[in-house]
Formats: sequence, structure tokens, C-alpha cells
Amino acid sequence: MLRSAPPFFTISAAPPGRAFPLGWRAFCVSAGEAVALPLDTAGAADSALLRLTVAMEIDDERHIEIRLGERSLARLELRFACVFQPFHLALDLPAEALVLGAPLVLELHAPAGQKPVWFFAPADHQPAGFEPAFAPALLGAAGPSPDAPRQRLLRRVCSRASLQPFNWLEGCVLDGLADLAFNAAIPGARAALDVHLGAFFSPSGSLDYVGPLSEPRHNVIFGIEATLPFAALMRRHPHHPALSLARAFWASHADEEGAILDRGLDAEGRPFPHDVVSIEGCYTLAYPLALHARVTGETHWADLALRQIEFRRARLVSEEALLQRVRFPGDREQVNWARACCWYLLGLARTLPLLDDSPRAAALCAELHRFARYVLSRQRPDGLWSVYLDEPATGPDSSGSAGLAAGLAIAARAGLLADEAADAATRALAALDLHVTPDGFLAGCAQLNRGGDALQRSGYRVVGQFAMGLYAQAHAALHGQGGR
Repeated sequence: MLRSAPPFFTISAAPPGRAFPLGWRAFCVSAGEAVALPLDTAGAADSALLRLTVAMEIDDERHIEIRLGERSLARLELRFACVFQPFHLALDLPAEALVLGAPLVLELHAPAGQKPVWFFAPADHQPAGFEPAFAPALLGAAGPSPDAPRQRLLRRVCSRASLQPFNWLEGCVLDGLADLAFNAAIPGARAALDVHLGAFFSPSGSLDYVGPLSEPRHNVIFGIEATLPFAALMRRHPHHPALSLARAFWASHADEEGAILDRGLDAEGRPFPHDVVSIEGCYTLAYPLALHARVTGETHWADLALRQIEFRRARLVSEEALLQRVRFPGDREQVNWARACCWYLLGLARTLPLLDDSPRAAALCAELHRFARYVLSRQRPDGLWSVYLDEPATGPDSSGSAGLAAGLAIAARAGLLADEAADAATRALAALDLHVTPDGFLAGCAQLNRGGDALQRSGYRVVGQFAMGLYAQAHAALHGQGGR
């Protein structure tokens, strides 16, 4: 029995309390329903890639069947995806489709009542300023490209196609753009940095973005991960009025020991658990704090930057293990996870060059040497690092590898590490070039860790623009000529 022809997609408003970024438009695929996309298959390659980009946060696992009429072509697995995340799905199109053409059909198989999946709508339904790379597209089969993978990736980084949610994800991209602009003088990087900053900050000092649950946020920093973007803002506009938001957050969230932790309410109005300490703060807090001290000349910010690393080192780092986070009493979460190691290494590599000499800074310099030796000892023969550094069976991770390469390269450029660190970063970037897609995105990334340890160990891999930003940081450090 043939199914009835599904309706074409329609532009829909966001659910109450939610928003799509930048006023862009989206369509939804609801549970048990199907929608057709006007992507004409006539004349397409028999092996094509379908690209869809998520427009609203997905906090669980969804599965969408891709059909052509009654014929099932593929299944798209979406696990804990974030806004702006593109997904590429290989399709083997039947010969008749290449001649006659037909729309592709998307059907979400899920229990009734499950939340829909939202994708950005086609470009001809979007307002001015929409990034075409986020529109649904049917891409031809990968063939020889006139551009090297690195050229394709850096071009994508220097565009709106590398936009990420306003938190550590976008912070990684912004730091990459700032490094490309100021350290490596890559054409288009400064303009792209301005476009990215302008997507969130107004010249008058307002901050607007969608938060972790796609909720609209205005002049509110939701947590410690969302202060990293202020580092690039300072590098581009040292006296931007929005910096007052970061200063107020840091001051109000520091406890009696000087540790800055998430406090108040999360996106759903629940209190943050104050007994959770995560390693991200070594990068998302310490680096912008140290940079702010350098920009303003106010030394107490530098002291606070040191404290963030010291506090987390004491609780999360030992000779044998580095933890992504710890929940007292004693739970150990994601031991020697590549991205956790990246946040620690990057935090040390970026923060220490901004600090004056002191016994405290010297102690962290020695720690950087110790930890870098460990990281170098775990580099895989293929040049990458595994999802869990001590467990090669978990497979390589492009994102953690790009971050570790960035940390090694930045520290070597600053004179904190020897040439072997830069050599290891060079090998890693060469290996990462093999994971660049034909349209310039970086694949092979372990997904966001909302799905916990099980998802990280599952072998599931995605595209990650934040990893492209980390790649750009490593490239700029290896090939830069100076800068600020």
C-alpha cells in the first residue's frame, strides 16, 4: 500500500520560549509525520550527499528516514546536536530519480508527542544575511578538488558557516579567527571575526543569543562556558562596552576562595549544582581573565586567572588522570578524555604568556611541561589522539586532536615548549586534513558530551565547526609571523 504524498515543508514559528538564531527561518519534522524538501534529484550524481543543518538544540537521540517516494534511501541519526551543526548523509539515488526528479522526503520515526526536529529552511525562504551553507542541499559526489583540504577548511572558518552557539563552541571559533587575523594575516579572517562578533554583540554593548535550550538571552551570561567569546572581543575591541557583562559575571560568581563556578539558575530555572567543578574553566575563564588583566592593567584579574587553573588542577588533575569534571563526593567523570585534556592544555598555553613572572606562574609552567609530555606520549601513529587518550580502541577524535594540536602549537610559539610540540601539532593537522569534507567542514568529531560517556565511546562522529576553530588556532600558531 502506497503512502499518500507528504506535504512540502512549511516555515514555522519557534515554540513558546524558544527562538531560532539571528531571526533565520526553520521548518520542523514532527514525530510520525513526513515532509518533502524541494531538492530536485534530476541530474544529480548517483552518489550524492544530503546536507541538513540543525536550527534548534536536540537534547536526545532522533532518527529520520530519508525517502524518495516509497523507497528508503538512508537513515539520519541525530544525537544531542546543537544549533548550526550540519549533517551530511550519503545517498545512493536510483536511476529513475536522476532522470525524472522527485523531492526527498524526511520522516521522523518517534513516539507521538516527542519534540520535533528543526532544520534551517532553504535559502530562498530566508531573510538577508542568511548563510547559504546552512540551507538544505543535495551535493554532488566528492571528486577531485582544485583546493587543498586546508584551503577549503580555512575558507569555511572565515565565513558565517563556522558560526556556533554562544558558549565555548563559538569561543573556539572566535579565537581561531582572531589568531588567523592578527597572527597569520589570513585574508578575510578579520572581516569574518567582525561578522561573528556582530552576530552576538551590538556596538552599544548589548549581547543577544540563544542559550543552551534555544531560549532567547539578552545581556545575560548563562555560565562559565559563555565567557570565552569575550577574549576575542577584547582582542578586536579592547574597550567594548559589553565587557562590563563579563566583569560583572566574574565578580559575582567568584567564591571566597576565588573560584568562579556556575551559580544561580540554569536555562530551565533549576539551581546549578555547586559541587560540580569542570576543567573547561582553565580555558573559558582563565584565558579571558588573564587577557583582561593585560588589556586593563588591573592585576587582580590576573590573580583570578591563576586561581581558576590552580583550583581546577587541585581537584581534577593528578599524575595519572585528568577528569572532565568531578561531582563530590568522589565521582570521576570522563578520565583522560581528549577534549578535557585540550581545555587544560589550551588554558595553560594561552594564559601563561599573559602573566608576569611569579612562583605561582612558574609552578604552572612546570605543570605545562609535565602535561605536554603526557600528551605527546599518547599521540597515535596516525597523528591524531583517541577520544580517550589512554584507550586507542575508542578511535581518533578530530575535535580533541585539533584542540591538543592548538595547545601544543601555541605553547611552542610562545617559547613555553620545545620544537617537538610544534612537530606533533604539524603531524596532527596533516592527519586532520584527511577528515575535511568536500565542502570544507571538518568531520570525524566526537559529539558534544551531553550524552555522557556512552556516547563518547560509541564511535558516533559528526561535523564540528568548533573543531575547525581549534584547527585554525593551531594553523595560525604554526604559520604566524607575529601579532597580538
